[in-house]
Amino acid sequence: MRSKNLTENITTLTNNLIGYMTYYQDMEEQLEHLDEYTEFISEFLTEFRNDRVYVTEQPVVIIPHPEGMRRFMVDLDPDLVDTPMSRAVSHMSQYMHSFERLKEVVRLELNLNREVFIYNIYPFRHMDDDGEIRYRPIIRWSKLPLEIWYKDLSSDPFMVIKKIKKHEL
Repeated sequence: MRSKNLTENITTLTNNLIGYMTYYQDMEEQLEHLDEYTEFISEFLTEFRNDRVYVTEQPVVIIPHPEGMRRFMVDLDPDLVDTPMSRAVSHMSQYMHSFERLKEVVRLELNLNREVFIYNIYPFRHMDDDGEIRYRPIIRWSKLPLEIWYKDLSSDPFMVIKKIKKHEL
C-alpha cells in the first residue's frame, strides 16, 4: 500500500472543498453545509485509512507505480517487468445521493481490486422531485485497477506494439 498521512489528507480534501465553494454564486448557502462536509471528510478518510484510498491535490495527476523503486531491482519480480512507471489520471465527477451511498461505492471499488484517488468531495445543489432543494455529495475521483501495475503490457489495448522484422543473413 502507498504511504499516507491522515492529517495531511483531511486538510487537503477540506481545502479542496473550500476552494471549490468560493467559486460559486450560492457560496453562502453552501457554507451552511461546510461543517457537515468537513466532518464527513474526516470520518470518511479515517474509516478508509487502512485501505487503498488516497487524496490528490490536483484534478489531473501522475500516479506513480505502487512498487516505487523496487521496479528497478536486479532480481525483479517477473510480474513487474515492463510495467508502467506511472499513469496520468484526470478525475471525473460522480453524483452520489448520500454520504452512505458514497461510502458503499468506494467499498465496491476496493472490492474490485482498485486504488481510489480522490480530489474533492463537495455539495451539489439539487432540486428533488418534491420541489425541495437539497445538497448532495459529488466526488471527483479516479479509480485504477491494481492489475495495470502487474500485468503484461502487450495485452494493454492502449499500448502500440512495434514489430521488428528480422533480416535473413
